[in-house]
Amino acid sequence: ITQIGLAAVACHCSHAVVDGHGAITPGLLLAGKPLLLLPTRVEQTMLAHRVQALGAGLLLDDAAPALDDALRRLVDEPAWSTAATAFASRHHDHDDAHTLAAVVARCEALM
Repeated sequence: ITQIGLAAVACHCSHAVVDGHGAITPGLLLAGKPLLLLPTRVEQTMLAHRVQALGAGLLLDDAAPALDDALRRLVDEPAWSTAATAFASRHHDHDDAHTLAAVVARCEALM
């Protein structure tokens, strides 16, 4: 199996179907990709709710439409792409190293 980096995937897709993974989901949002989210864990579900609240993704759960209807909505309704692109624009200067340093500094301040 060949591994492909997230940046390469993001360059070649217009939308994505993900489980709400804590690294993949924000990575694709930072690339401006609208998401269909199928979470399997509590923290993934929490993140999926936030993405849906942003309008940048659609959470597929028991209350959501069937998979084919959800995919159709995600692709056919431009609002999802618009919201994902807006998220990417707002966070265009995101830097993982800077974020990590800020979290470490905050933790140290609490000690």
